[in-house]
Amino acid sequence: MISINFRSETPMRPEQFSHNMIREILEEPAAVDETLNVEGPVVARVAREIRSKGYGMIYITGSGTSYHAGLASQYALSNLSNLMTSIIPASEFQRWVPKNVPKNVLFMGIS
Repeated sequence: MISINFRSETPMRPEQFSHNMIREILEEPAAVDETLNVEGPVVARVAREIRSKGYGMIYITGSGTSYHAGLASQYALSNLSNLMTSIIPASEFQRWVPKNVPKNVLFMGIS
């Protein structure tokens, strides 16, 4: 199991904003920059490790902002690992994923 903790070093205080979503929108540019510049090598290492394990496909799942992080992960992992990668909303995951999944499929949950 690989666990990666992406936490912004300079989070904004929620009480500064009328709604939490506004805070998240304003944090987005710094979060993307930090992820690409600081965590980029970690993502590349994870993609290499995934390739080395012989997986044939990747399923990613999450809800809300975790789902949106999964969308970005889908593109990054697909390009870096050369594997088919699919993001599925957590609420739909059980309905969309086939019952008889091959053993070489990687499942990733984002929280």
